[in-house]
Amino acid sequence: MNARCPHHTQCPGCTLRELPPEARREKKRERVSTALALFPALHHTDVLPCVPAPAEQGYRTRVKCAVASRAGTRAAIGLYHRNSHTVVDVPQCHVIVPELLPLIDDLRVRIPACSAPVVHLDIRWSVYQHKAHVTLVTQEPCNDKRFKHLAAGLLQDHPEVAGVGVRRPPSGHVLRPLSGVTVPIAGSSFLMEKVKNFLFRLSPGSFFQASPAAAELLQELVASWCAPLAPVAHIVDLFAGTGLFAIGVAQYARKVTAIENAPQAVADAQASADLSGVALRVLALPVEQACANLRSMMPDIIILDPPRRGTPFQVLEAVADARPARIIAVACDPETFARDVHVLAAQGYRLVQVVPLDLFPPTDHVEAAGLLEKSTPVRRGRILYRDPAVLVTEKPLPSLAREPQWERDSYPHLLHSPPAGATGSTVRMTVPSPQPAELEYLALVKGVPRKRGNLPLRRHKSSHTRTHRQHYRLLTVIGGYGLVRIYTTSAARWEVPRQMHQIGHPILGDDCCGDRRTNRFLTETCALHRPCIHLHRITFYSAEGKKHRVTTPLPPDIRLVLQRLRRLREAR
Repeated sequence: MNARCPHHTQCPGCTLRELPPEARREKKRERVSTALALFPALHHTDVLPCVPAPAEQGYRTRVKCAVASRAGTRAAIGLYHRNSHTVVDVPQCHVIVPELLPLIDDLRVRIPACSAPVVHLDIRWSVYQHKAHVTLVTQEPCNDKRFKHLAAGLLQDHPEVAGVGVRRPPSGHVLRPLSGVTVPIAGSSFLMEKVKNFLFRLSPGSFFQASPAAAELLQELVASWCAPLAPVAHIVDLFAGTGLFAIGVAQYARKVTAIENAPQAVADAQASADLSGVALRVLALPVEQACANLRSMMPDIIILDPPRRGTPFQVLEAVADARPARIIAVACDPETFARDVHVLAAQGYRLVQVVPLDLFPPTDHVEAAGLLEKSTPVRRGRILYRDPAVLVTEKPLPSLAREPQWERDSYPHLLHSPPAGATGSTVRMTVPSPQPAELEYLALVKGVPRKRGNLPLRRHKSSHTRTHRQHYRLLTVIGGYGLVRIYTTSAARWEVPRQMHQIGHPILGDDCCGDRRTNRFLTETCALHRPCIHLHRITFYSAEGKKHRVTTPLPPDIRLVLQRLRRLREAR
């Protein structure tokens, strides 16, 4: 099937088209296994065989395509050619449900004929209703008469079209065709889909799986991990979307709470629960905000199904702090899946099972699902060095690890600990050190700084306050960003993020002084989820004058960002 695709020489979509299904599934299983191996705590995790796709072709019920249109010619509707904005026309695509192909082909003629300024299409097909909904994405006002003319013609000549809407994404540096509100201009504003015995209302833009069969596979897997604990008091579904998992596991709990931020998805989840006869509480809140009260909800099971960029670090901490008996994690990016599971494992959860699913044949996309169970919390990193006068421990997570009481009692004097947002090593001593520690931080910054330079000093009002000169050295350039070594001391006030911002090279991932546009881009493409700064080396002296030097390698989450930056640069 894949070798016969007429578009395979130009279309970037189906990268594994030439592999037989068995080899493709093994390649995807290896991809999940390789992602887990990046993190030492997950290195020996067994990954189950990849679950086969429900269908090899004609499975995709939602089509998101770019449009290139010129008056007097047929519009090109398809994907962008790799590393360009040239649209590859794919009139005979094998992965789209066949019922949509005649409609899309007609749009190739209609869009140029009425000169409608359409730049993208978002089309959904309902297997349950045998109906389609067409969303026209534009950069022009949604009330343009050309859209109404196009919509009227579609409804008249295509009885399978239930409705047409127009979406104008928010303005910005990059067009985001799936963002923004869809304005209905003709027919129905939503479709209905059925998964097992559950009915789901799907509005334009609401996330749903590639097909109802794929959704059923995932729903059954998540339900099978909830069933052994049934009946539980409370299941919480974070990033709930239209309620696929929350509705599917409702039979196993006395109360189910779905948390979702997108207004259309919130309305769809509540409507779907009502249509399916399921009692569901839907909270219309950002997950980060809702997690402030997650512990008080006392969940027995938490389900995580975040966007491709993964789960924010503060949400993972709140999930672990709530101490549910089980956490079920679902992700469409194996590397952010591994990164997030690594954070949960470090806070007292054991990865019991990992299942890859081949829901997008013959592309390289693979879904990963994992079951985690509560175990003994690990509140601090491993001991790097210890003698009667000095204790050096690893700080493996950006948040300050909770040190055991014996550490504070036996080594009461804290020489240095990495600040909030950074990783590295913490040094405690029985008596104070005779001089400040010398610190060497590694940081990934925006742009390419000079080979070396000084960091600006802040003048303090107190005349007795000493200033400590700090400087940096550029080590290498990765994907257009600089990896620098920053030299400072434990006596200096921690102002490195502000100082790097002042010289025009803010630390990537820093919320206070970083560049928001750059952080957002790298969060979505390179698995960035915290400030890219790490205490690599600390040199200090004990009370007896003995010199110590401790080096801590880059943590795996920062190595993952560097790896993906290199991969992104190579793809260009």
